[in-house]
Amino acid sequence: MQSLSLIDTFTLKAVRRGPFDIFTDLLNCILTPILFGVITLATSGNYLLGKPFGCNMPSHLNPEWARNEEIACLWKTTYVIPNPDYVLLHREDLPTTVIGYYALMPLTFLMQALIFRAPILILRNFPRKSGLSIKRLINQANQIGNAPDRDGTLHRMITSRLTATLEEHLPFGRTQRTCCFRYGNGSGMSTRYLLIKVLYIFVILSQFPLFSTVLGSNFLYWGAEGLLDLYYGRGPFKSSTLFPLNTLCDVTILGEGMIKARKYPTRCMLLNSRHYELVCFIIWVWLVLLGAINVLSTLYSMFTTMSTNQCEEKVRRWLEPLRNTRRKPIRNDKDVKDFCHNGLGRDGVLVLQCIADKTDILIVKELTDKLFEDYKRIQAARKSENDLNIWLSNEFVSCTSFSNLTLKPYIAAINNQLYVEVEHSKDGGLTFETNEKPLWFAKVIKVAGYRLLCRWIGADLATDSRAKSDFWIHVASNEIHRIGECNPIKKKDYVYRPPAFITLKWKADLMGNIAKHVSDLADADTFSNDFERAKQRTATNKFEKGQRVELLSAQNCIRPARITKIKGRRIQLEVREDEVPAPELEENEIDSQYGADAVYWIDEDSFMLFHVGWASLNKYKLVANQSYVKHAKKIAEAIKEGKKPPYEKIDVKVRTMLGKKKNEKGELKKGMKLELFDPLDQKMKYLHVATIANILKNGYLLIKGDDETEDEVLPLHWTSPYLFPCGYSAQHNLPIIHPELNESLVTDFDWPAYLEKTNAVAAPEHLFAKFNAKEIARKFPIGSRLEAADNNELMKIYPAIVAGVHGRLLLIHYVQYGEDYDQIYDYSSPVQITNLPGAPSVNFKQYAGYYAVGDSKSDMLHYWFVESQNNPATDPVLVWLTGGPGCSGLSALLTEWGPFTANPDGATLSINPYSWNRKASILTLESPAGVGFSYSTSGFPMTGDNKTATENWEALVAFFQEFPQYVNNDFYVTGESYGGIYVPTLVKAIMDRQSQFKINLKGFAIGNGCVSENEGTDSLVQFLYNHGMIDDTKWQQAKSQCCNNDTDDCAWHSASGSFCREFVESSTNSAWNSGLNPYNMYANCINTGNNVPLRFILDYRSRIGKKPNPLELGTVPCIDETAVTTYLNRQDVRKALQVPTSLPAWSICNDEINMFYNREVSDTTPIFQSALQAGMKVMLYNGDVDMACQFLMGQRFSRKLGIPVKQAAKHFTVDGQVGGYHTLYGDSMHFVSVRGAGHMVPTDKPSVAYHIIDSFLYNNPF
Repeated sequence: MQSLSLIDTFTLKAVRRGPFDIFTDLLNCILTPILFGVITLATSGNYLLGKPFGCNMPSHLNPEWARNEEIACLWKTTYVIPNPDYVLLHREDLPTTVIGYYALMPLTFLMQALIFRAPILILRNFPRKSGLSIKRLINQANQIGNAPDRDGTLHRMITSRLTATLEEHLPFGRTQRTCCFRYGNGSGMSTRYLLIKVLYIFVILSQFPLFSTVLGSNFLYWGAEGLLDLYYGRGPFKSSTLFPLNTLCDVTILGEGMIKARKYPTRCMLLNSRHYELVCFIIWVWLVLLGAINVLSTLYSMFTTMSTNQCEEKVRRWLEPLRNTRRKPIRNDKDVKDFCHNGLGRDGVLVLQCIADKTDILIVKELTDKLFEDYKRIQAARKSENDLNIWLSNEFVSCTSFSNLTLKPYIAAINNQLYVEVEHSKDGGLTFETNEKPLWFAKVIKVAGYRLLCRWIGADLATDSRAKSDFWIHVASNEIHRIGECNPIKKKDYVYRPPAFITLKWKADLMGNIAKHVSDLADADTFSNDFERAKQRTATNKFEKGQRVELLSAQNCIRPARITKIKGRRIQLEVREDEVPAPELEENEIDSQYGADAVYWIDEDSFMLFHVGWASLNKYKLVANQSYVKHAKKIAEAIKEGKKPPYEKIDVKVRTMLGKKKNEKGELKKGMKLELFDPLDQKMKYLHVATIANILKNGYLLIKGDDETEDEVLPLHWTSPYLFPCGYSAQHNLPIIHPELNESLVTDFDWPAYLEKTNAVAAPEHLFAKFNAKEIARKFPIGSRLEAADNNELMKIYPAIVAGVHGRLLLIHYVQYGEDYDQIYDYSSPVQITNLPGAPSVNFKQYAGYYAVGDSKSDMLHYWFVESQNNPATDPVLVWLTGGPGCSGLSALLTEWGPFTANPDGATLSINPYSWNRKASILTLESPAGVGFSYSTSGFPMTGDNKTATENWEALVAFFQEFPQYVNNDFYVTGESYGGIYVPTLVKAIMDRQSQFKINLKGFAIGNGCVSENEGTDSLVQFLYNHGMIDDTKWQQAKSQCCNNDTDDCAWHSASGSFCREFVESSTNSAWNSGLNPYNMYANCINTGNNVPLRFILDYRSRIGKKPNPLELGTVPCIDETAVTTYLNRQDVRKALQVPTSLPAWSICNDEINMFYNREVSDTTPIFQSALQAGMKVMLYNGDVDMACQFLMGQRFSRKLGIPVKQAAKHFTVDGQVGGYHTLYGDSMHFVSVRGAGHMVPTDKPSVAYHIIDSFLYNNPF
């Protein structure tokens, strides 16, 4: 337990007193090895420096033989004599007891020291294997307590990082991974800790046979005898056969005159015997005590670590102080037990105890509390997923049960013998041509609505997991085709290749197996020939994007609305403020879902939709500006007079809205009674008694519920599925509100009596929709699964269950919601950028929203897309990425190249005459998650270069799926500053993933990009000298000492020597703290006090390594962010940009993202070279007075790509003045320096920036 902090993090070099367990490990891994080490040194020193032996040699032998005798006693056989007076008369009388260990004793002690260190060395290797470092966790925990920020931002961020690390390695309900072993239930670390404890017991026990082997006697019994001697007062060292004082040693001597060598038994005195005996006795006592302590410690650790009750008690104790402050009290102990065993596991408890032991218990309490909340959230999500899987495993309502389904005949024909071709990713190490799309055969094994469960042909469930062999795919997906549709013989872009796991099985004869299956499945059952055209028809809709309709709101008034998106039968509508001005809205309507700027989804046949002019035609309340009101009245008058209505191009006409609906033949009269399902009622579980309040034009009726007030009427067409004949509720056992019993619900409403009492007649029953109740019940069996929209939240669709069938009405229960949320639907019911506040009117469309990216789709990247003002259908499409890392691209859109410029008042925008969207459509991504309006739903978004590139690519895929009309347009990646990394890495991601999603990438352009870290340092020093910012004497000295008198390509970044390093550091620092604006060294700066711009803070810290002190700066760099920050934080602007209200205020950069961003790419040369070899156009453009990423870096970087110069630097003019200089390398590598521009070229030189981007995109001369 607690001792893990000592064992697993011995490198902390901090041993402090603690519980019994820590003391045990202190003895094992530190004190015992030290003891044996000291003994080893002492005994070795005695041999080397002292005189351990004293031997009596014959007088006729010289002194050299005496030394030989000592060596013989050390290494040869030594005889133990029975007493000091023993005299040897004959060699045959030599004693039988021998010893030979003297030389081995130091080695034995050294071996003991190493053996006691072995377990700790083994243990310390485990965290490296598991990826979890206890030392790092403890250091992070200490940072939580030492966080200096007052508002707790850094505190919360570090806490989130630490808990995220723990959650990744701890079980948290998973069974596939633990801290150490890749299996188990979260007890891998605690188990290995106990194993180490047991190993120490084994090590201690092994010492006794080891000593016995060396000493030639039973060491265990010898020590026990010594204890008995001490006990009885005999003394343990009076007579010992293991450590004798006097011995006989054999010495072989070949003396002068001797024909052969002779052996001389010589008496020797072992001077250190008593010392050895005392040392070994001390060791024996030490080992016995250490063994006893370890046995007790191991039993104690097993009890505290493996005991369920002990683990639970610790968790309760850690959670207890925070129960009443940050969370509701834990009333059910089951939550704690589940969290302890399935969330933390024994490992989690062990790690938290370790952190508590080394830091502060309050930190552990906070961590435990956060882990507990996260675990509950994750478990809830898993339960939802499990419920959804159960939902998927049950019976589905067949797609053929729904009306207006384009693919109905194809889905109906699907059986277990149907085969399809499916596109898949390029994997398994296969090599394809650049544009080839791999596809393979699959068999349909299950149908669930639009989803098909398929199995790859060649998969074997006996050897392949279902995760590999089976997959779900939408029947209308672009990746599924009928057999033969994409045959490579007909379509060269495709190639037959199985997935990787099948490829590996067939590697012996891959092409033979492919050919066999292509032949065998040529005549297999598949979709019919027109399946591809039918898939395309699923996306058809009677409306078109951009059209205008009239929309009924929840406040029972009509507003004009625009269609902004179309997905199959569903359309997205936007009520625009320029057509519904805020002053004309009632106070309670402005913030409503149906108020100005409302955006939501409904079906194309919704009762809420009407043709333009409907409200004026039927004298219904219309809320719109005067221009629209006049336009609608003209249309209404024309319809009344039978003339051609003066529709505008965007107006939805009568015939589009009504389609084949017919007018009833006058049988319906004002005052007739019927039953109504009110779609504007919040409950939606019952019917109303209703009256026809009025007869309108084109078959429309005004319907009033008899239990409603006089003003609450609903306009419906007489064919509406919301109207029912009198008596329908009683016939089909559906509750209806009794109009005379205070809204009481009844199922046996007496219609005859009510009609007589109100002197009314029922609407003719034959006018209502006919249906076959038995057929509906067959198609929609109770308990079957489907998807249903929520009539109260029209933007959302939920998994649902058919809970009841009442004639042609279905009672729908939403999965994971209570019965109170159930709603009824007619069985035939079918299951946008916006006005920009403060902006002038424009002639182009713009959109904003989010793309969900990342492995779990938890990172939400915000975008703002502006279409080209010229010809969006053919003009290039650009994506823009601002650097930092951690800065928002919206700042560039509103201050640099965008169609608008934020005015100083922070409330309005003005037109930018040099906007790049004059001839190109531009997508601005706020990337990575956490920047600007982008966010993550899974906590603080830890990211780096590679993850950012991947998520940006995913966002591009989502963009082209949302705007498929731009897929074939030329596409370019653009960016600025750290975009020098963002842009090339995204380009590489696009190139590497063309098989997954083809993007028509033509090139990329980077403004003042930091494309190489080392080149940035090297060129900056040269730039500063060229601009007179470095003393010439120092320069000449540095030139000589650091660059061998060659500064053109001097590697200043790797300069060695104290002078060179100090010179480079002081020189580069001067660009940031000398009082000049590093983004434009010639721009005037206005000192704004201590208000240091965040963008400057991030760049300063990146270059200097610390946060800037305003008092040390000559002036605060003048990047005025006020206007754009104020504008983007207006609530109406955030709403127009579809930003959730829960997000914090927008800022130009995110300090935390920058601080923890993983800079994985320091030089982009290989990516540039690959892109140029692939035929792409590339442009680096730099303002020549920028110090942050100066033009010399771009110039030197371009030159070092190794491409020959095709056109030397040549000036170009804009508006009659020299705009800059253009150099062309090869056919497609452009380097442009912009005269007088700083870091943000479009801000400083807007006309020049537009000139160079236009020349680059359209291949015009610079």
